[in-house]
Order: sequence, then C-alpha cells, then structure tokens
Amino acid sequence: MSAGKYNFEIEAGATFTRTITYKDSEDTAIDLTGADVRMQIRDSYGEGDPLVSLSSPSSGITFTSNTGEFVITITATQTDNLNVRQGVYDIEIEYQSGTVERVLEGRVKVSPQVTL
Repeated sequence: MSAGKYNFEIEAGATFTRTITYKDSEDTAIDLTGADVRMQIRDSYGEGDPLVSLSSPSSGITFTSNTGEFVITITATQTDNLNVRQGVYDIEIEYQSGTVERVLEGRVKVSPQVTL
C-alpha cells in the first residue's frame, strides 16, 4: 500500500500531539503487535540531520493499543527548536519480520512563537 499524504501544522513552543490510526484498504485496523514506529522531520528530503526524530516505544511515539493506533508527541522544547518555516516528514513502521513500510508522509508547516 502506498504511503498516505498528510500535512501537519506545528506551533513552535507548544506540545504537538496527534493520534494516528493505521488501517488497510478495507478500513480494518492493522495489528502492530511487536512493531516499531519511527518518524523524522527534516528541512528537505535527504538533507542533513533530522530536526526531530521520534520512535516507539519511549521516544515520542506510544501505542494506545495493538490495533493500529499510536500517538505522536513532540515536546514544547522540540517544537521551539524547529528553526524552519516548512519541512518534510515521514512515518515508517518496522514489523517483527523486518519488513519496513512507509505509512504517512508530507510537509510540516511551523507557526512561529510570539510568547517566549
């Protein structure tokens, strides 16, 4: 299955949280038992170090259940350090079998912070 396309808007200096439910083409949640989920935000494709790097189970991505649902959390400190107006991201799942699947990708728009 091809990666879904979705653009995020992140407010600098605020905690960013999104719940993602990964489903197949028949709208059935995918079993993520034993899987690892990872996400990176970069200035542009293939450029430099990631601005944000998250992974499950303890580095910004947590599972709410094994039925396709996970939560992405980018801390206020991490969003405050996003020194770009726009970047790119993707989310990959690595299953116990070693198979890696990109499930979501898109652009990240960063809204600058006024209150410091």
